[in-house]
Amino acid sequence: MSWSAASFGACLLLFGDGQGLSAEETLAWQKVQPSVVLLTSGARTTGLGACIDESGRFLAHRAAVPLPVVMAKLSSGVTLTLTRESEDEVTELVLLAVANPGNRTFRPVQTAKADKPLPKSLLAVLAAGPVRADVAAADKLGVVTRQRRVLPLTELNFEAPAHQVAGALLFTLDGELIGVLNATLPQELPSIRPPVAKGIDPAPAAAGASLPALTQQYGPGGLTVAYSVAPTVLERVIDGFLSPSKKVRHPALGVFCKDAAGGGAEVQRVLPGSGAAKAGMRTGDTIVEMGGIAVKNQIDFARIMLHQTPGESLSVRVRRSGKTIELNVVVGELQ
Repeated sequence: MSWSAASFGACLLLFGDGQGLSAEETLAWQKVQPSVVLLTSGARTTGLGACIDESGRFLAHRAAVPLPVVMAKLSSGVTLTLTRESEDEVTELVLLAVANPGNRTFRPVQTAKADKPLPKSLLAVLAAGPVRADVAAADKLGVVTRQRRVLPLTELNFEAPAHQVAGALLFTLDGELIGVLNATLPQELPSIRPPVAKGIDPAPAAAGASLPALTQQYGPGGLTVAYSVAPTVLERVIDGFLSPSKKVRHPALGVFCKDAAGGGAEVQRVLPGSGAAKAGMRTGDTIVEMGGIAVKNQIDFARIMLHQTPGESLSVRVRRSGKTIELNVVVGELQ
């Protein structure tokens, strides 16, 4: 299976009126519009960015930032020069900063809290303008192909071409940033969607990638299915980018696992110096419980780990030589 990078047409306009939106959606668009910039490289439109700090820091996707320096345009018509300050390899989100902000202040977006229920309807801002998006599934585990990392994702449905949707910014109808699209599944023919198997969803790909067609019909137009990192991950990325180090801290125990034959996650490798190694975890141990939650397979292991915080202590029960042992592991950072 091959992946092809999604692109944005050079003639697309960011500051459209959002035709077809409801009154509530239009108000949401008017609220976030001053915080969104159109990114360009030469004569080519590359994507979008969202302001996350009054000093002029913007969040964008790697696919929208082909060079260390890009140009950006606000809805007011002001043109900015943005430089790449940091990048999160796991999500492929990028931190950009205004090169010469002077005394200018910027209007950051509000970010949705990860503990809030995910709304069924969202506003997606494309380079072509805002469109409606419906949430199909929340906290769906998927593999980000380039890094082979398991992440919780939000699955969404659009009536918009896939090449326009990839890299879009997602907002609640309260105007809160809740996601940035990673990958798309363009729809070609109407049919019934096949059931999704439990475990890692094979659909999500590297951020900014286009995927093969998914057989489903949605409304009068062709369906595009797209994926965004879940709000928990987005919140972690923004907090990291706005920290003094500008680095994102993703949780990790320092082990590689596979499904155990009798249930649980079998430890295949323990990284030297990791929290797991210091706690006494060994290759061949089978993790059966973490933080009081049962671990039936490697997917359960990944799901629980994604909600941990580096530096915190985690109780882990392992099965070793027929005995159950409890270990106290300090959660580390993904390297």
